[in-house]
Amino acid sequence: HFADMTAYTDKMVGRIVAKLEELGIRDNTLLLFLGDNGTQRDVTSRFQGEQYKGGKGLTTSHGTHVPLIVSWPAAMKGTGRVCADLISSTDFLPTICEAAGIKIPDNIDGVSFLPQLRGELGTPRQWLYTWYSPRQRMDLTVKEFAFDKQFKLYRTGQFYDLSLDAAEQQDLQAQELGEDTLQAKAKLQGVLEHFKHARPAALDRQFQQSREGEGNDS
Repeated sequence: HFADMTAYTDKMVGRIVAKLEELGIRDNTLLLFLGDNGTQRDVTSRFQGEQYKGGKGLTTSHGTHVPLIVSWPAAMKGTGRVCADLISSTDFLPTICEAAGIKIPDNIDGVSFLPQLRGELGTPRQWLYTWYSPRQRMDLTVKEFAFDKQFKLYRTGQFYDLSLDAAEQQDLQAQELGEDTLQAKAKLQGVLEHFKHARPAALDRQFQQSREGEGNDS
């Protein structure tokens, strides 16, 4: 039902836009449309002229790189454009606060991308951090990683060049790396160290026990 769901989503967004226009507030209303995760793995759609297989539940770009479409006619002048900056869902809170003229809360992880919406440089993210534990299952589906526009490093040591290997098929951790690549890896390792206490300690202990148990089984 993927095609029907897409068409119905378009219809619902259209109803919102139509109501805003009816109320006379469309131009000064900030609309943000965000996908929550990749599509089902048995769905293949089109992206930038190529076949794009769904990756729901995966931590590759096919599972985490989702649509983010923003419209605000009064503030976003000119024709439509694409911004390649890294954006996290945590960035929505400070962006909306800044757009509404409300003080951004202290001690949050999000970074406002309102300047980019206005066509300004802003303060683009240099990396993103994620840990993924579906339904708190204590098995090898638990993944923790940091990445930038080119490289991705997992807590387990897996290291990928996303510019050449978006599907993460060629692990670089056992290969000899150039100086620039080593520096990029060190930067991402620093991110992982910064967030080493982000995961609940009990979850980490159970995860480690599951890894040790699997090693003993083998």
